[in-house]
Amino acid sequence: MTVIVNLIPQQLLMYAGLINLNKGVFMNKLFLLTLLFTSFSYSDIDLGDDFEAGDLVSAEEFNLKFGKLKKVVGEIKDSDIIGVWDCISYKESVNYVDGSYEIVNGGNGQVGNGYFYSNSGTITFSESDEESSLNSPKQFTISRSDVLNDTGHDEGFYTLLLNKLHFFTSSNGNISFSNSFHIQFIQENKLSFEPTKESNNYPNPNVVCEKVS
Repeated sequence: MTVIVNLIPQQLLMYAGLINLNKGVFMNKLFLLTLLFTSFSYSDIDLGDDFEAGDLVSAEEFNLKFGKLKKVVGEIKDSDIIGVWDCISYKESVNYVDGSYEIVNGGNGQVGNGYFYSNSGTITFSESDEESSLNSPKQFTISRSDVLNDTGHDEGFYTLLLNKLHFFTSSNGNISFSNSFHIQFIQENKLSFEPTKESNNYPNPNVVCEKVS
């Protein structure tokens, strides 16, 4: 299916989905559009080239762009996070400098001339089946156990539920809850982690992860 883009503002046309959609689909996408505009202040999404007046736009191209928008403002799926992520944790350093964030201890040290120090590590989220992580918890490994929280583990299990990642660890066959984070896409392949009030083990409050594979 193709559509000729007219002089209606192209961004609005693209987001709302005015391309021979039935009423129900249109209303759903229009609602998503409203949510999307509230997200633009912190989201940087690469949608590719803008549509121009008179362009022929295929349904495939439109759905690809709209899928990127849904990823930011909709429910995050297991498939969105499976892979390898480079993560940076930031800590305010005016009153106290966490030793693990200093260069001598493998951290990144002070961020420029600012008031934060940083630490970094790589998290790998993997799966052994195609079940949801709610039904069948998936696996994680991390190169530094103190990136997400100060007293963390370098491997374990996780469940994604309502845009929150819940981490669990195993010791002698016993499963324990470690911590949980609200996660949010701030770019197409970049996530922010914000600890929930249920988190244990001194979770780090400023963690950003970018997908590398």
